[in-house]
Amino acid sequence: MITGGTQEDESSRAARRRWIGVWSAAAVAAVIKLLLMGVTEGTLDLFLFRAFGRQAAGEGWAGVEQMSAYWNHPPPVWFVAGWAWRLQEMLGVPFGWVWRFIGVVADGVVAGMIANACARGRIGLPAALLLVLSPLSMVVTGHHGNTDPVLSACLLASVLAAGEGGRGAVWSGLWLGLATWVKFAAFLPGLLLAVYWLGTGWRGALRFSLVSALIAAAGWAPLLCVSGRVAEQIFGYSGALTGVWGWSWLMTWVGGVPFSGEGGSAAIVQVLKWLAVAVFVSSGIRLLRRGSSLTEAMAAGWCGLMFFAPSVGCQYLLWVQPFLVLTSFWLGLGFVISGTLWAVAYYLAGIGDGPVIATFPVAERESEWIPFALLIWGYLAVAWAVLMLRARDGTTPEPRVGPPPGQSAVLAVCLWVGLWGR
Repeated sequence: MITGGTQEDESSRAARRRWIGVWSAAAVAAVIKLLLMGVTEGTLDLFLFRAFGRQAAGEGWAGVEQMSAYWNHPPPVWFVAGWAWRLQEMLGVPFGWVWRFIGVVADGVVAGMIANACARGRIGLPAALLLVLSPLSMVVTGHHGNTDPVLSACLLASVLAAGEGGRGAVWSGLWLGLATWVKFAAFLPGLLLAVYWLGTGWRGALRFSLVSALIAAAGWAPLLCVSGRVAEQIFGYSGALTGVWGWSWLMTWVGGVPFSGEGGSAAIVQVLKWLAVAVFVSSGIRLLRRGSSLTEAMAAGWCGLMFFAPSVGCQYLLWVQPFLVLTSFWLGLGFVISGTLWAVAYYLAGIGDGPVIATFPVAERESEWIPFALLIWGYLAVAWAVLMLRARDGTTPEPRVGPPPGQSAVLAVCLWVGLWGR
C-alpha cells in the first residue's frame, strides 16, 4: 500500500512538473510576442483590419458593403474589429495592439489545452514545448495581424475534444462552430470532423452536428442582411489566391505569367483551388478509414492542401502547425524551422527605410524570401507524402470510420460548397 501510494504521488508530481513546464514556456513565448507587437507595425492585413474596424464602429454591419471588395471574413470578425476600434477611441489603446493581443490570448488557450493534455500523458513533453515555444507562432502572432491564431486554437480544441470520446461531441461541435466564425476555411476540417463522428455512432454525430450547425448559423446569419457580393467575396476566398507560391513560381520559371484573375491564369488558379480542396478531404478520409488518429488526418489534409494551393500566406502555416507537431515531433520540428525561415525572410523583406515592418515586400525584394517559400512548399509535399505512406503504429485509440459511400457524400458536399462559393 505504501509503495502504491508513493508511485501515485510521484506520478502526480511528474504530471504537475510537465504542466508547470509547458505553462512556463508559454509565458516566455507570450512575452516575446508582446515585445514584437511593441516594435512592429504589422502587415498590410493589419492596416486593412484597422480600416474595417473604423467602418464597423461608425456604420455597423451595413458598412461592410463599402468594404466588400476586400472583406473575406465571417460576420463576427467584423463586429470584433469594430469593438477593437471603439476600444482605441475610448481608452487610447492602439487598434494594432488590441487586434494582435487577441491572437496572443488564443495562443494562451492553446497552451492551456496542451499543458493539460501533457500532464495527463496524452501529449509528449517535447511536442508540447515545441508547440508553445514555436518561433513561427511568435513572429506570426506577434507581428502579422490576422485572425489565424484564433482559427488554429478553435480547430485544435475541437479535435482534442473529439479525443474525449462521446462526451466530447458537444464541445467538439462548439469549438468547430466558433472556428467558422473566424474563417470560411474552417468548414473544410469540419467535414473531417463530421466523418470522424459518424464513425463513432449516430448519437455522437448528432450532438456534434447540431451544436456546430447552430453556432455556425448564428455567426453567419448577418449575411442575410447584405447584398450577395459580400457573401461571394467571403465564400470565394479571393484574398488567398494572390502572391508567389510554388506553382506560381514554377509557372513563371517555365516562361508563363504570374497568377492573375484573367484568362488562362485564372483557370489554372481555379483548377489548383479545387484540387487542393479535394486533396484535403480525400487525404483526411483515407487516413481516418485506415485507422489513423483525427490529429494525423488533419495534419495530412492541411499539408496536402497547402502544397497544391495556388497561393499560401505565412499566417496559414498556423493551421498546419499544431496537428503536424502533435502527429510527429520530428516532422513538426522540420516544419517549424522551415516555416519560420520563410516567415522571417518574408517579413524582413517588407521593411522599408524605417525601423518597423509595415507592409508586404515589394517585387524588387522577392529574391530575398522566395527561396524560403519554395523550401516550405517542398517540405509540405514531403510531410504530406510521409503521412500518407507510413503505416499506422497502432498507438491511437480513435476508431475507424464510415463506409466508402460516406466518403463520396463528403466529397460531393465539398465540391458543392466550393462551386457555390465561386
